[in-house]
Amino acid sequence: MDLQKDYEASYREARETLQKYLDGDNSQDVQMENTAPLTTVSVSNGFSTVKEAYLAVFLPAFYHTNTPQPNNSNVALQKEGMQLYYVHSFGGPTPSYDNYKREFAKLASVLGPLSQEIIWDTTYINEYIAAGGKEERHEVAFRVMAS
Repeated sequence: MDLQKDYEASYREARETLQKYLDGDNSQDVQMENTAPLTTVSVSNGFSTVKEAYLAVFLPAFYHTNTPQPNNSNVALQKEGMQLYYVHSFGGPTPSYDNYKREFAKLASVLGPLSQEIIWDTTYINEYIAAGGKEERHEVAFRVMAS
């Protein structure tokens, strides 16, 4: 995501680029189904300045072994192993960036005693989109350090 733009504009542009990849802008010209959740990952200096941000989706299992490569250099593929997260889930219309920050603060306040286990400088926003494109469930999450 382009951090020189505001969050909403940057998010829209990244989402459109990712959707084009799923719609066939890839080496195999195949359309892949959208999966849930759509995840925004932000890496920051603590809770203040975001250094980098990107959108992520899980590819359908069928494409795990013969993955279509993106035609757009702004789309990168990365395989992740099993990871653990602390998650706070809530419903309603799509929150603003400030609302997400408040939800992260709530989760952080509950996780305080576990602070040694958490990777605080990387945050995850998960959006679950229902049929018709309406977002119904949202999550904020922190990843747990590998043991």
